[in-house]
Parts: sequence; C-alpha cells; structure tokens
Amino acid sequence: MRETVLKALSVLTASIAVAGCGGGGGTGATPDVVPAATPAAPPSTGNPTAVLSAGASTAASLAALVQGSAISVLEAGSLVGAPIGISGAQPTSGSASCPNGGSYAYTTKLAGTTPASGDTLTLDYSQCAGYTPAAIGGQVVATVTRYAGAGDAGFDIAVSGYSFANAGTSHGPYAYSAHLDIAATGSSTVYTVGDDTVVGAPAVTIGSTSGQIGDGTLHAAFGGGWVAITYTDWSFDIGSGHASAGSVAVQAANGDMAALAVGAGGGYNVTLTVGGHTTTYPVPFPN
Repeated sequence: MRETVLKALSVLTASIAVAGCGGGGGTGATPDVVPAATPAAPPSTGNPTAVLSAGASTAASLAALVQGSAISVLEAGSLVGAPIGISGAQPTSGSASCPNGGSYAYTTKLAGTTPASGDTLTLDYSQCAGYTPAAIGGQVVATVTRYAGAGDAGFDIAVSGYSFANAGTSHGPYAYSAHLDIAATGSSTVYTVGDDTVVGAPAVTIGSTSGQIGDGTLHAAFGGGWVAITYTDWSFDIGSGHASAGSVAVQAANGDMAALAVGAGGGYNVTLTVGGHTTTYPVPFPN
C-alpha cells in the first residue's frame, strides 16, 4: 500500500507549485517555520468582497499590494514539477539524484497497511535541479487527510527551509502550506503563502535575480475584504519587487476592477474602474 500512497502523491509533480511566503509585505523573506493556516488568508473560492473607492490613494495601495504579492506567486510556482512520487520499488526511505545535479531523500510513515489520515511522506531536497523552474532545497511534508484510493485523496502540504536558486543566486528560506485534492475529474492545489491565497499551479520562470509569472492567480486581503489578482507575463526583480513588463488584473466587489501595467518611465499605470467610471493614475514604484 505504500506504493499506492506514493503514486497518489506523484500527482503533486504536476499540481503543486511553491509554494514560500511573503504576501503583501513584498520582501518574500519569512522565518524558517511552517505557519498554520492564518485566518487572514482569503478563501480560495467565491467572489471578491473588497469595495474599491476612486482616487489616487486607492491606486497607490493596489500597486503596493500587487507588487508585494508577486513573490508569493513565484514561491508557489517554483515548486511545480518537483519529484514527489517515487518510481519503481517503494521502500520506506531512500534517496535519488536529480537530472541536473543535487538530490532528494524521502521517508514514508504509515500507521498500518492501509493508507489513513495522518500518514506522511517527507522529502528533503538538496539543490535538486532539472525538475522545477530553478534548483530547490528544503523540506516538503505531505500528510494524508483522506484516502479512498490513488484517484480520490487529500493531502496537507507543509514546506519549510525552502529555497530556490539559479545561476548561483539563492532566494529564501521560505515557508508555506498548501492543500492538494485528487479526484477522478482532476487535481487542485491551494497555497497559503503568508496572508495570501495562491489558487492553482502558477506558471513561472526564474532567473538569477528576476522572476516572471506567465500566469498566476492570487487572492489577497484589501480594504477589509479581499481582491482577486491575476498576473500575466509579469516580470519583476525578486529583491525590490519592481516590475519591468507584463500586466495585472484586479477584481473587487460590485464589478469594480483595476488594471496595472508598467509605465514607460518606471512605476505603474493603474487604471481604476469604480461605479462605471474609469480613471488612470500614474504610481511610482512602491518602496
């Protein structure tokens, strides 16, 4: 039955992304601990509840939120493709080399012969390169929350001491949590990254000091409610958070919205649509 558990978890290679921390603060650096799901994190489903007001101050606040939350999406996307399942024989522990250098070790803990809630799979990555957008390090622990078969299961995911690196530049450590559901119709993953909720598996590219979110959606707290933020081809400096290309769409309550693009002279152009009225505001890069 260990083989069954590990094969089920192998779905994570396609669906789990990085996960890491950061959130609206924009630094991306968090203590090397695995946080419990924070009440501040918005839900993964439903309609946005934040009510926008017109004006330059709202535009500036949204620009800061979008810039600061991009690292949350990058952390989640950086783990996509990581080797979670183990092929071949299924011992309780072992290790394997990664295609482009580094390795990972794994340990399974099953209370009985049938997978059950509380059983775990622990993976420790050591500069594992070739599976993910960048070389990764740190620990992933997958805990079974329900199990009715390889195609019908749930897992809580905890990531700690996590880092990603490219061209000799490492970022981290980060920590975050996620939940994976596997069903006959497919799998879904939701990440709690600081006080942000990353929905699905973001598509990201990671350079030595920059990142790009090809496509990624995040729910973030704003103005006493929450907004849905979708990044498209968003390229940014990992250290400062400042973007150089791409676009962002922000959905709020009552059909109100915002669109962000990088300004020709730096900073952002934030186009607010509130109550059917649309105005564009130039906003300098937030610090």
